Amino acid sequence: MGEWQSDTAGLNSLDVSVAHLINIKSYLDILSQAIMDDLRPVVDQTNRMIKTGGDESPTALGAGIPIVAELSTRIEGTFQAIDTTLKNMATQLEKDGNAIKTIAEKYQAAEDRNGVTAAEFLSAMNG
Repeated sequence: MGEWQSDTAGLNSLDVSVAHLINIKSYLDILSQAIMDDLRPVVDQTNRMIKTGGDESPTALGAGIPIVAELSTRIEGTFQAIDTTLKNMATQLEKDGNAIKTIAEKYQAAEDRNGVTAAEFLSAMNG
């Protein structure tokens, strides 16, 4: 793969299928839903197992030993950061899917798609 300019030098147009754009929206929705319904619960369950040892009884993380309490706080902070990141990813995937669907609907005609500028595309993606 060479420089971007040389890779695209012979490219005069880019054909975009509205159906493909709509499929992208569906795919992003599936990814978003999988994060929320499948991945987040596994992360939550893992966090609970760390706290309870898997049998719902307290572990050493609740023993009141200062260094263990600090470790517990760090683990909880890490869990919260991961959970927030997963929620943000799912939300962004959903937003991107909606933006792509809007673009697909707005530019269904080939003439409309051919006339779209980069600024219009970015505006649609940024909502």
